[in-house]
Amino acid sequence: MRVLLVEDDADMAASLKASLTADEHDVEIAGDGELGQSMALNGGYDVIVLDRMLPKKLGTSVIKRSA
Repeated sequence: MRVLLVEDDADMAASLKASLTADEHDVEIAGDGELGQSMALNGGYDVIVLDRMLPKKLGTSVIKRSA
């Protein structure tokens, strides 16, 4: 499964990626809302794990734009 993880906390992102990768998921990380939105619209992900409080664009704005 392809997973997009949008998380600005590097430690949290690394921990979540390690857990998801251990379960054999292909994980890509975006560190801010703008990059996350761009990747979500162009990446063909099966699942998006999205933080709410992000730099550059809030997670709630990413959801509204990507829907």
